Amino acid sequence: MNTSKNANIIWILLVGIIIGFLLGQLWITVSSRFAPQTSLSDTQQTLTTTESQQSQQEWLIRQAENVNVTPKYFESVKNVSPDDDPFMGPKDAKLTIVEFTDYQCPFCKKYFEGPMQQIKKDYVDTGKVKYVLRDFPLAEHPQALLAAATANCAAKQNKFWEMHDLLFSNQNDWSYNNDAAKIFSAYAARLNLNATTFEKCVKNKDTITEIAKDGSDGELYGVSRTPTIFIGERKIIGAQDYNSTFKVVIEQELAAATKTNVSQGTAPAPTQQTTSSSQEQ
Repeated sequence: MNTSKNANIIWILLVGIIIGFLLGQLWITVSSRFAPQTSLSDTQQTLTTTESQQSQQEWLIRQAENVNVTPKYFESVKNVSPDDDPFMGPKDAKLTIVEFTDYQCPFCKKYFEGPMQQIKKDYVDTGKVKYVLRDFPLAEHPQALLAAATANCAAKQNKFWEMHDLLFSNQNDWSYNNDAAKIFSAYAARLNLNATTFEKCVKNKDTITEIAKDGSDGELYGVSRTPTIFIGERKIIGAQDYNSTFKVVIEQELAAATKTNVSQGTAPAPTQQTTSSSQEQ
């Protein structure tokens, strides 16, 4: 009797365990069906989307870095005057390049270190181009005007291009430096300039007037940023690539100048190099 009773109890417990297991499985199924969709596949999809966006951003950055910097169009500006500013190359070269620069401008430094050196080597030193430097100090550069005055006063003592190169090569030393004037005086001493004459020149109002005239002329030609370079009648803004921009335009303008000279019966320009200012002629 007791044995039969114990067997019934065991049987009831087994049935209860089985029913409990089945109910648990049913609950899991129902819960998974109506629960918010936060499955592993969704998480992977979110990560994939994020990675895709990041990849697109990286691709755009690479495209921006690798984009051909050659503009499709160069503004034509006629009768850009070299004024009486310092130049290098033959005085009567068949093509004149006029640069408006700001000695404190980092893009001007980049242009000086790259394209300008190539232009000098390929076209100025070979007697094909006269290269003129004019001033356009920007208001946002506090030492730019003083730097321009420094270069102009070095020109008075036949050391313009030497000072020009010193200012750009050492731009990081004096840019936004409150002791820039002392640094410029040290450059003058390095170039063996007469210190008294140099200091008087830097403070002379005529020096500032000359720089201001360059700035006014530049505005007439549409200069608003530096460097702005006029190659013949073509205007180029910024430190563009030498081979795809400057060289292409120079060759085109040289060809146009040669054609004009031939049609007018003009003799070829002399090939000797001049590295002085026209003020000194």
